[in-house]
Amino acid sequence: MDGLKGVEYAVLRPSGFFENLQNYYSIPIREGNEFPTATEDGKLAFVAVDDIADAAFNALVAEKIVEPDLLVVGPEQLTYDQVAEVLAEVLGRKIVHKRITYDEKKVIYTYFGMSDEIAGLLANMDRLIAQGQEERTVVNPENKRYVGKVHLKDWVEKNKATWMV
Repeated sequence: MDGLKGVEYAVLRPSGFFENLQNYYSIPIREGNEFPTATEDGKLAFVAVDDIADAAFNALVAEKIVEPDLLVVGPEQLTYDQVAEVLAEVLGRKIVHKRITYDEKKVIYTYFGMSDEIAGLLANMDRLIAQGQEERTVVNPENKRYVGKVHLKDWVEKNKATWMV
């Protein structure tokens, strides 16, 4: 490790990606106008991958890394119920956030071929959101963060073909 002394680095820690709404929920929204999570009323500061790329670019071209451990978050903290409202507004039809349990979420992940261990880890992310973990992380004034510019409604409008029937 002595060869790394003086090497600057930056670790980016993004919150949940908007793009996960496409990857995990496009089919249930298209086919059933609902999507399941175990997040309850927990909030998440969704961030677009374009905003993460901007944060990475800024770190790469900076003359000096100011914050080597950087949270990358979106400009708004939303519950999945609020996400469903935005989707409904943009798509012009009712979209429902279906509240399920941790165990039900784990079953969904295993159904899609994930190992029990990975399914448990991913389902636990919903549990942490439900417990307010993501909200505490974002609002803690000690945390250094890069706040993205992309808002959910703008992102959904740009990508609405994903959920069209």
